[in-house]
Amino acid sequence: MHPVTPFAAIRCAQVQYHTTTFAGIEKKEKEEEEEDEYDEDDDDVEFEFDREKIVVNSSRAAEPSSLDREKELFAIKRAVSAQYSHGNYGTALTTSQELTEKTSALYGKKNPVYASCLNNEALMHKMLGEHEHALNKYVEALHIYEDVQGKKSASYASTLCNLGSLYRLKAAESTGMMKHQNLLRAEEALTDALELRKEILGAQHRETITTQLLLAGLLRNQGKPEESLTMLQDILEMVKEVFSKDDLIVATTENNLGLTYKELKRYDDARLHYIQAATIRNKILGESHPDTIVSLHNLAECLHAMGRSEEAVAVQEKIVSLVEVMGGGEEGAAATPEVAPPAEPVTMPTPDPNLNFKTNPQLFSSQSPKKTNPTAVTKSQYQPVSRKKR
Repeated sequence: MHPVTPFAAIRCAQVQYHTTTFAGIEKKEKEEEEEDEYDEDDDDVEFEFDREKIVVNSSRAAEPSSLDREKELFAIKRAVSAQYSHGNYGTALTTSQELTEKTSALYGKKNPVYASCLNNEALMHKMLGEHEHALNKYVEALHIYEDVQGKKSASYASTLCNLGSLYRLKAAESTGMMKHQNLLRAEEALTDALELRKEILGAQHRETITTQLLLAGLLRNQGKPEESLTMLQDILEMVKEVFSKDDLIVATTENNLGLTYKELKRYDDARLHYIQAATIRNKILGESHPDTIVSLHNLAECLHAMGRSEEAVAVQEKIVSLVEVMGGGEEGAAATPEVAPPAEPVTMPTPDPNLNFKTNPQLFSSQSPKKTNPTAVTKSQYQPVSRKKR
């Protein structure tokens, strides 16, 4: 038996990159874990409070009451973001529900701002393992975006991506026909989201690539690791050309390549990709950041699989020390370690340029699951975008 990594503390503290716009902490629905490993395909776009949607405009300037209410929404939104970032998902859910209620009173329910609040509620339910509640919120948000903005909108595509990620999560926790159905729903939603993002944002946009990462992970979930590997290799080549080699999306791709190589039992290749992911995250985020710790955990598991137990234990001890320094989030906020959130990266604050990247070179030397049945879902609650058969 090797030392057990404190998954609950890691999960509670996990922060996943999204891009902060006022409509939300847009994404990266980061890390999905398989067999004690966190798979970060992607990044879901969750927090979506667009700046142009919640604004203090001149037409309301003469109405102090409206102005005060809009300022209050800004304050509540900031509280939700902070609570989520610290892993306090239960508290964040309560605050999100308050935000939704007040937004409805000010703007009504047929409004993109209200839909973005539903997206945030769904994220908190998801983080708490309340997947049916999350599903209902995502579907409601999707219908509002369709009615107000149409299907060919960035917000509609983002919600589709979130919905696909949720179905993928549900598939990981189900068996038999239910697992198969959830995988099919995930594929349908993510494929539609990818097509929309390519059309709206372009093939090389960060959110489009994030959706491709999710689909690559889904291929692995469907027992097609070779196809997943080919897709991930193509993505890695593209992101290195489009972004800096030290970009966080490169780290996510490296991490997911490590997961795929490990599943194929190509442990030497997996280890090298885990090291690359850990190195980039250390450099950008610092060694105590939850995402860096996730990469170290995956590296430790790979080293154990290679029979390099002493090195694996050393990495795990390092993780324990970092988690103790970091501290946990809200008690009970973490679900089982088998499935961590996939594409739900929260908007990250600007990294501190003074963070030091301290790496123990000995850990990176060149030498050589339990499931639960979810509540049954009735008929498909999502109407896909019409598309040509492939």
